[in-house]
Amino acid sequence: MAGLTSRVSSPADAPPAARRAAAALLAALAAFVALPSANYLVFAGVPFDSLPQYLVLVALAPVAVWPWLRRRWCAAVASWRAPWIGLAIAALAGGTLVKGVLFVDGGYEGFAGCYQALYREHRNYWPRVDDGRTGPCEKSWTNPLGRFHATRIDPVLDFGPEDWNLSFVNDNRFNFYNWRNGSVPRDRLPFSVWWRGVVSSPESRNVALTYVGRVRVRLGGRTLSFPASHGAARTAGFRLPAGEHGMVVEYTFDDGSRVGSPPAPGPMLRLTERTAGGAGPLRPRSAAAVRRLAGGAADALALAATALLAGFWIGVVGAHWKPLLATAAAAAAVRASAGGAPVAGVDVLTTAALLIPGGLVLLLRSRPSALAAAYWCAAALMLAHEAGVAASLDAVLIRRGGGDFLTYESFARSMLNTGSLEGGEAVFHYQPFFRYVLFAERLVLGGGDVLLPAFVRTALVTSLFGLVWSFPAGKGRLRAGSSVSACMLLLVLVNTVEVASLLRRGVSEYPTWIAFPLFFALFFRAAGGRTTLAAFLLGLSGITRIDQAPGLLWSFGVRARTALRARRRDFLPAAGVLAVLAVLPALHNHVYGGRLVWTTTSAAIEDNLQFTPERWLDVGRDQEAGEEALKHLEGVFYTGSRTSSGAPWFVYRGLQALWVLALCVALADGRAGRAASPRAGSGARDRWDSVLVLLIPAVFLAPYFFYQGEDGYYPRHVVAGHLAMGAVALHAAS
Repeated sequence: MAGLTSRVSSPADAPPAARRAAAALLAALAAFVALPSANYLVFAGVPFDSLPQYLVLVALAPVAVWPWLRRRWCAAVASWRAPWIGLAIAALAGGTLVKGVLFVDGGYEGFAGCYQALYREHRNYWPRVDDGRTGPCEKSWTNPLGRFHATRIDPVLDFGPEDWNLSFVNDNRFNFYNWRNGSVPRDRLPFSVWWRGVVSSPESRNVALTYVGRVRVRLGGRTLSFPASHGAARTAGFRLPAGEHGMVVEYTFDDGSRVGSPPAPGPMLRLTERTAGGAGPLRPRSAAAVRRLAGGAADALALAATALLAGFWIGVVGAHWKPLLATAAAAAAVRASAGGAPVAGVDVLTTAALLIPGGLVLLLRSRPSALAAAYWCAAALMLAHEAGVAASLDAVLIRRGGGDFLTYESFARSMLNTGSLEGGEAVFHYQPFFRYVLFAERLVLGGGDVLLPAFVRTALVTSLFGLVWSFPAGKGRLRAGSSVSACMLLLVLVNTVEVASLLRRGVSEYPTWIAFPLFFALFFRAAGGRTTLAAFLLGLSGITRIDQAPGLLWSFGVRARTALRARRRDFLPAAGVLAVLAVLPALHNHVYGGRLVWTTTSAAIEDNLQFTPERWLDVGRDQEAGEEALKHLEGVFYTGSRTSSGAPWFVYRGLQALWVLALCVALADGRAGRAASPRAGSGARDRWDSVLVLLIPAVFLAPYFFYQGEDGYYPRHVVAGHLAMGAVALHAAS
């Protein structure tokens, strides 16, 4: 570890062989921690749905995607002696082999539960468990292969009304509307489940069973049935004989609840045993000793790998320990008060805490380590906030029926259920690429709705930090003030209660929100470079949200204009990447649907055209059209009647003011330049390029002058345009 915490003068000082060995070590480490294994390991591999695994993911992800960090890693590892590098790679390879063997033949520890949604309208349905085959179990992200004929493995059977965490409910098969009386409440979906496991006891014990629903227990050769209870929770008991016994617990919940009926208790099932040390959940038999020993060895190796990563990160960000410590204290406060009431639509404590890493990035823009430290600050704050608003790390947010959030979760689940990249639609109607983004995120982070939004919000905030870091303010108070204001307003914008809620529910716009600051910085920063990567991010954003394609293509066109004028051939591969990505939706539609549709079929829906061009022509001569236009503009710029009560309108106004200020300064500079030197063609072109960059927000917002959703779609449609306002203000101030 000493080699990882030492400062290396330059990555180029290490020989190529050592750098290759360091890269191989990083790859071996990533493969080891990611490989799935038996569930009784702490580091059981994907999905990274526990806190230790999530922290490893947070540590590895930036090293994988940031070239500067990879160079630091290679330089640090290259300072080791060659035998130590080889030994570390061999140990990780051996650990990967052990995890693979345990995954294939290591069994499981817990109760294998087969969950099934009840489609039929009756309450006497019991799952068939006589032959151990019930038909298809619902799939889960924690057990995507459906191993052990189970939806998931539950360590204990201890569920209250709110903590079943049934991710399969978020499927369009159960698209019940909560505003329609008589429909099934989505958080009270009828379901059945049967668990099987082996319980072992050295002596006879009493087991208490508390439940709402219907329960039957098969213990050895006995079948114990208990009276159904759909009102108050009922408690019953039975005797667990000494010895080892196979146990099957069958449970059904269908209380007939419907929207509009009086509320009733939700599903509950708790098996509690009384021992000499007190009472606790009934636990199944542990895995065999040899498997436990192998799993412990793999976990010990994972802890050593975690220490290796920690040592590397200390060497990278250790100089910024004061802001890191201050942020850690702020994160603890955020965790304790995340459910508090916001002020003017803003979580004040979280946003104020983000100003610590924001100030670090503003003050130390010449040091990449400051950006790396800001990343960890964002990760701590976002995790603390999401953990504070949820009951547990694996809590599942039940999406509202009749909305996009449920639809995209259903599309991702369709790939889990079918194994097909069709993605729920043979011909795309909804936005194409987001379902695949969500599918990958669920495979990596599981079905819970705490770690996933925490990771997404960390990526978004870090992307904004990278944008601010890429455009240092120029000389003058006006430029410095604009830069600081843009940084603060952007951080507030993406952490308002509205936007945080959209991210938590899975809004399809957020890949564009994350990608835009990155490709904008890659395109327009003074250093330039990496245009192919920028085009790749831009292309993915375009097929994720096609309605934002005008702003994306304008950004690409502005950069292409300067590149072609400079005769830069390296921009041609970027154009090729963008073209390939643009045709992917049409390729999907042709392969799966037999139709060559270039975008989405929803583009042809007339209802999406809320304010037609003809109606805009009537504004000057029709008072009613003028009033409608004013109301429509209130939506585009997110103000007035379109905003919800307590919405942070001042954030949007501030970004708009910065944008207008940047435009005015650019135009004034252009007039002054022409007056001073009318023949200065190069300077005129540069000023014209700046104006074209400053028009990016207008092009992002332009489609919504005609196309808008209903009131509930705000502010999701206009966030990208306001992110662009902050970006061009930073660009103008640099």
